[in-house]
Amino acid sequence: MGDHFQTENGRVLMVNVTDRENIRDHSCLIEIVDHESITIPSAIYYKKAKTFSASGVARALKQGDGLKIWKRCSDVLLKRIIEGAFKSDDFNEDLLDYLR
Repeated sequence: MGDHFQTENGRVLMVNVTDRENIRDHSCLIEIVDHESITIPSAIYYKKAKTFSASGVARALKQGDGLKIWKRCSDVLLKRIIEGAFKSDDFNEDLLDYLR
């Protein structure tokens, strides 16, 4: 899985990216120019943020079970995503430790 994510407790935090018109939470908006995989004005869907076992993610990626790794985002975009989680009313507070 390379350097796409790191974990100390065997779990990883994942967030969804969706069309910004589909959600009310605009804590982190993503423009088409922010990442090559973004094709429409988007937003992070913090309400659906979840943790998964790192080994389960690796297995799903290897088997092609609906997951794919995008190219690494810029440090600027990653910082915006993390800052948005702290601002979002939809982000589960129990998950904030993954971002510290």
